Formats: sequence, C-alpha cells, structure tokens
Amino acid sequence: MSTDQNMNEFKQSSLSENASADPGKNRSGGGRGPLILVLVLALAVICLLVYMMKKPGEKKPAEEAQSGVTAEQEQTVQTEEESAGEEKTAKKAETAETAVTAVTAQESRKAGTGNTAGEGPATALSPEMQTLDQNLRTELSQKGGNWSLYLYCLDNGQEIGVNANDPMISASLIKLYVAGCYFEQVEKGLISDDYQSQLYSMISASDNGATNQLIDLLGMDAVNSFIQEHNYKAGQLNRKMLEQNGMENYTSSRDCGMVLRDVYKGTYVNKDASARILEAMRGQIDRNLNKIPAGVPAGVDTANKTGELLTTDSNGMNVLIQNDAAIVFAEGHPYVLVVMTATSGVGEPQMQQEIAAVSSEVYNAVVSMDTGNVNSVHSDDSEASEASEASEAGSAAGTAGTAAENAEGNEGTTENPAENSSVNSTDNSADSAENSTGTSNGNKSAGGSSGGAQGAVLEDGTYIAEFNTDSTMFSVNEAKEGKGSLTVVNGQMTIHVSLVSKGIVKLFPGSAEEAQQEGAAVLEPTIDEVTYSDGTKKEVFGFDIPVPVIGEEFNCAIAGEKGKWYDHKVSVTNPVKAE
Repeated sequence: MSTDQNMNEFKQSSLSENASADPGKNRSGGGRGPLILVLVLALAVICLLVYMMKKPGEKKPAEEAQSGVTAEQEQTVQTEEESAGEEKTAKKAETAETAVTAVTAQESRKAGTGNTAGEGPATALSPEMQTLDQNLRTELSQKGGNWSLYLYCLDNGQEIGVNANDPMISASLIKLYVAGCYFEQVEKGLISDDYQSQLYSMISASDNGATNQLIDLLGMDAVNSFIQEHNYKAGQLNRKMLEQNGMENYTSSRDCGMVLRDVYKGTYVNKDASARILEAMRGQIDRNLNKIPAGVPAGVDTANKTGELLTTDSNGMNVLIQNDAAIVFAEGHPYVLVVMTATSGVGEPQMQQEIAAVSSEVYNAVVSMDTGNVNSVHSDDSEASEASEASEAGSAAGTAGTAAENAEGNEGTTENPAENSSVNSTDNSADSAENSTGTSNGNKSAGGSSGGAQGAVLEDGTYIAEFNTDSTMFSVNEAKEGKGSLTVVNGQMTIHVSLVSKGIVKLFPGSAEEAQQEGAAVLEPTIDEVTYSDGTKKEVFGFDIPVPVIGEEFNCAIAGEKGKWYDHKVSVTNPVKAE
C-alpha cells in the first residue's frame, strides 16, 4: 500500500471517530468558537477606544437629560468661572497698586461702587443712615485720590462701607495689629508683659522706634499670623517702620473698624488688652487737632489712632497717605469710624480738613438717627463700660513712655516733617487731656464714691489717699497705684501726687478762667522719680495740691507747655494714716 493511501485511510478513520464521539456536531461548524472569541475581543477594544476618546468631565446623554445641563453648557459655565477668578485676582492686584499710584483723580476714583461693608446679612439701615450711605458714596467718588470708609454703629450694629474691603496702605494703622499680637503672646505666656511703655507710645504717639522694638520682640511672621488667624483679610506687615525695602504695609478700613469694635466691647484679645489699647488711643496726641476728632463737637470724647505717610508710586510721584481710625463716644450713639486715603498733588492740611468734614457729616447723621426703627443687634454699652473700668483699674499701660524717643511721631515724612518730628506725647499730655473723660488708673470717678469719711476733718499727720480725676492724662503715675501722700498741718490738707510725665507744667487749684487772672497762685511742679514694676526708673513732674475737703469734687486746672489751660474735676478719698 502506498503512503498516500495510508494517509487517506488515517484521515477517514479519524473523521469517523470524531463523528461517533459527537454525533450532533456539524463538521462544517468546527471553527466557530475561535471566531466568536476574536469578535468579542475586537468589540471590547473598540469600546475602550471610544471611551478613551471621550472628553474628561463629559456627561453621557442620560446624565445630561437628568441634570438638565449639557456638556457644552457646563463647559461654558466653567470657562466663565475661570475668567471671573482671573478678573478678581487682577482686580485685587490693581487695587493694591492703585493705593500706591493714586496719581490723578481719574485713576483712583471709585465712582460710588464701594464694597458692601459686612459679611452676611446686614442690619437694616435707618432712613438717616440710608441717606448718609448714598451721600458718602457720591461725595467720596467725586474726591481726588483713593478713599475708603467704614462706619459701625456700636449701639445697634448698623454699618456703612465705601470701598471698605479694599487693601490700602496702612501707614501707622498697622500698629493696631502689632498691639494685638503683643497682648496675645502675653496671654499665651510666650513673652512677658514688660513693654508697657513701648505699647503706650506706639499707639498714643505713634512712636516708630517703640513699634520696631515690639516687631523685633514678636517677629514679623507672628504679627502676620495674628492678622490671618483673626481674619483681618487685607492686613499685611511687610516692613518695619521707616524701613526702605520697596514694600508697604496694608490694611482695610473695615478690618480696622472691626479691631476698634472689639476694643470697645473689651474682646480684642481680652478685656485687659482692650482697655489698655483704648486708654492709649484716648491719649492720642493728635486727638483734638485734626481728622476725625476735629469733626465732632468739643466735649465729645474720642479715642483714635492716626496714620500718615508720604511715599512714591512706581512713576516716582509723591503719594500722601492720611488715615484715621476712631471710636466716637457720642451720647447714646457711640460709633466706630475709619477713613483711609491715598492722594497725589494734595497737601496734608487739605486732606486732614476733608477727613474732618466727612467726620462731621457722619456725626450729625448718627446722632440724629431714630434707633427705635432699627433692631438693636449690638447693644454693647455695658461691655464697653466694663472695658473702660478695666482700663482705669489696670495700669496706665506705659504712660511713662515718652514720645521724645520717637523721631517721626507718625510713620513717614509728610509735608511737615519738622513739625512731625517735634511732637512729644508727654509734653502735650495736658493739651490732649481736654476731652479725655476716663478716670485715673485704679480710681473711681472724680466724685469719689469709694468710701472714706466724706467731708471728714483729719487730725494732723501724714496719710496715703486716693487721688481721683476725670482724665487718664491728668492722673497719678501707675507706679503710685493711683495714690498720693496727704499731709495735714493745722487742719490744712495738701496732697502730693506724681503724674505720668512732664507734660503738665502748671497747675491751679481752681478753674481755668481763674488761673489766667492776674496774681493767680499758679503751682509749679516738683521733679519726682518713680520706679516701675520692671525696675526701670523715670523722672516725672509732681504737684502739691491743696485739698479743701475729703471725698468731694473740687476744681483743678492744668496747662501744658503750649500754655493753654483746661478745667478738670478731682477728689481725694480713702485717707489711711501712714505708719
């Protein structure tokens, strides 16, 4: 048998065996399984390719129908949001630049489109406040330069803001945050409270040297962390005072307004910190000279922090910064007002007068407000009273500090650098005391209701007694704890008190009018040395003041180096026989 025949017989035999093993299997379909597998794999590859070709974030038709938003619409919204974000970032950068480059009124004018003041629902404005809001927007938009304003009514929570959230060059307003950071670190036990003099000088006299000492103590990063942690959104400390590093410090009128609101409430860090800052602000050397205090009637108490700076923009043009942040204790209607400006080609006196005019307009509107039509959401008079009491019960918080150490007064050089550099808080303390209504450190009011034998006749001898006044500037030095040495000789009483500085150079036991009459027995000061709790010593002026009666008010007029006399009420209480 040939080989071919053998092979054919083998194939036929194999086919017969396969057919016998699976009689239902069609020989013609024996290769269908592999073909199906190939088709399935091909289909999977095609599906994978289609899936990968779809755009990220693209919805399936079923999902589009369910959400009601097509992929094209979603992409459009996404693009608009990205554009808005870029525009917002660009606007913020432009705002910061505008604060420096306020060259012309056209470039810096806001045209009445200021930011809303608050975050979240605002208290409804009374008719008077609505009118004031519209008037301020119109007026500030027409003024040359860049203006920012924030008003907060402490009795009912109403607020007005014109460009209130815009970052502005802070000048010395940045010192409010340095003070807050200091007190917070003291509270946390990170530093000791041994810098009362620097604190007081930094706020009342805007002492740049004292401020830089505190920044070195705290660290610039710590101050910025304090600003961020307490949500002061525009605040930035980028340099020390007078440092030339090409950068500026920033804040907003609303941020500063929130600081002053908390100072008033006694919640800026804590009650003691708030009280001490408030006391220093009441001692502001410019309080009766210009800006916000100049716009309120005489006799209305104010506490403020000023800020001035002469800088240059990117074109080398001068830009004048004039800022002021104040608590105005209008009777029945206390409020916070912050005004910040950046102008070019305008003199310092004019800008200060314009701020005073705005302050006057605000005051007249607020005091005429009918609060009966407004929900009172921030009635904080009791808290403010507690903060004020804490201020008086605490130390004078560095009234021993002297602004003579300050080369500039306020930060930077204004059009009057010589005048700025010659300012001395202690030498002007008597002049600053005119409207200060706080009581002296550690004492009751000048009426003296703190006990003791009112009207009592004391036997001859030496006593320690409390000396109470109606002014924080005309008060006993903190080292003496509000007390003086009372001497009684043949029934005639005289108390010797050491004051806070050498600012009061003349004293008269009577009225200011009587002090200016010919032959008036004006008292000259003694030179006293006081020792503070940290061991430092200082020379201050003291006076031997005749006391007509114990526990009752009597007149006492004082004068500073400028020679202007001011009336005050004082009393002597709680005499205790010295051992």
